[in-house]
Amino acid sequence: MEFFLNGKALRLRSQYKKYLVAKDDKKSVGQDGDGSSKRAEWTVEVVTDSDDYFIRLKRCYNKYLTASSTGQKVLQTPPSPDDSTVEWEPINDGEYYRLKRRNSSFLRGSRWRRLYSVTHYTAENETMKSSLKWDIEDVMTPPADPPFAFENVS
Repeated sequence: MEFFLNGKALRLRSQYKKYLVAKDDKKSVGQDGDGSSKRAEWTVEVVTDSDDYFIRLKRCYNKYLTASSTGQKVLQTPPSPDDSTVEWEPINDGEYYRLKRRNSSFLRGSRWRRLYSVTHYTAENETMKSSLKWDIEDVMTPPADPPFAFENVS
């Protein structure tokens, strides 16, 4: 849980080696291979008014990672008091984390055709659970190497 300290900045990377990013429209979120972008940095806010351990993830636009109540969309929304749709419970899953909403749905990195999206989803079977795992990186740590790094051959 050392990643989830109040005020800490981090990046989340899906099983597809893509980073959770805030889109420039200041409403939607998605996945992108560029983890060095400011859009891939999220600041942790610990929810202190709960007995359980929940966090909020805030972006530079002063908006929060939010699980939409309609469909399975994940969005950026302005802060709102007492809004549990912006609260996530980090659950350690070995070397990865899953982020769970209060209503039991999880943050999910999706890939359909060549599009990489982010949704929230209730895992019902084992094959879907891998899409719920996120690698957490400290912003002070450089992003992982790109998937197609070339060796310097002399």
